[in-house]
Amino acid sequence: MRTKTDCFVLLIFVLLLVCTACTPSAQDSDPAKFVETWLQLLDSSKYTEAWDMTSDEFRENRTMPQWSKMLSASRNYKPAPGGRKIVSTTKDTTLNDLKKKGLYATVIVDTRSDSDPIWTEYVILMKDESGWKIIGHHFSKK
Repeated sequence: MRTKTDCFVLLIFVLLLVCTACTPSAQDSDPAKFVETWLQLLDSSKYTEAWDMTSDEFRENRTMPQWSKMLSASRNYKPAPGGRKIVSTTKDTTLNDLKKKGLYATVIVDTRSDSDPIWTEYVILMKDESGWKIIGHHFSKK
């Protein structure tokens, strides 16, 4: 027969497991952290892993080999250590002309490389049942 202490310890353990399962991950709750991870993959030329973090909408207009080739040609810089700064993150339930309702986020990032002036990167995300997904990305010299 279990003692009251054993039951209490078991109850606390079960509650901790339930609380851990209910806590949203950084990917689900913070689009800026998701974008930082994604940009680090691009910086490391891990395009396949970065591709896996994109949405179906992102993939409709390009194939992975096309996107990888374009990135290799256009991202000929590596950010300087500490050279990236999140400028802003905005969330909304609509995005321009997209008719699909959901939760969207736009993350604007300033990036400095060793040889170039600051670039501004715009990353647009949509949240689906599995978490944030990249639906758009472009960058330009500031």
